[in-house]
This record gives sequence, C-alpha cells and structure tokens, in this order.
Amino acid sequence: MALIVTMGGVLLTTIERTDLPVGLPPDTPAGELGTLAGRTAGPASPLGPTTAGLLRGRRRRLAIVDECGQLLGLLCLKKDGTGYCSDDGVQARQAERLAPREAEQAEE
Repeated sequence: MALIVTMGGVLLTTIERTDLPVGLPPDTPAGELGTLAGRTAGPASPLGPTTAGLLRGRRRRLAIVDECGQLLGLLCLKKDGTGYCSDDGVQARQAERLAPREAEQAEE
C-alpha cells in the first residue's frame, strides 16, 4: 500500500496494486488513484474488530488517521495473520533481504 500525504501530514489516498489498471497514462496524478474507504481507521478503533476486518478483506495494511485526516501511522498485519508487524521484525526482514546482495557485492 502506498500512502499519498500532504506536506501537512493529511492522508489524501491509499493506493494498492489493484488501483493501477493496465494502460494507466503515466501522467495520471497519484492523488487521483486509490481510495480511503475501507483502508483507514481511527486511533480508538478496537483492535479485535479491526483485525477481523483486515482478515475478511484479505488486507494486511490499514492507515491510522485522526478526525482531521492526519496520518498517525500504519497498522501492518503479519503475513501469517498471527499478529502485527513490529519495527524490529521489519528491520530483521530487511537485513535478511540485503544480506545476499551484500555477499554478491563482496565477491565482485
């Protein structure tokens, strides 16, 4: 999910792969794509129903916004659906992906 945010931090839209039709003109403004409907929640949204909604919709990410549309964060469900991503987990996966590339570069 890509998030399009104003300089002031207001979330304008969220874009997923399904929002990008084949043949989309390359000069299409990103702000005209995607939607906020079904892709945002407030900070007081109960986690149980929010998680259930993500699982039902086969989604893993949900933008968290305040009552003015200000982006507060991104809720990211683990791929296996057993919990939510943490900064440590994201960094560990990034290190795993970079390790083979770094090894290749060291061999060159």
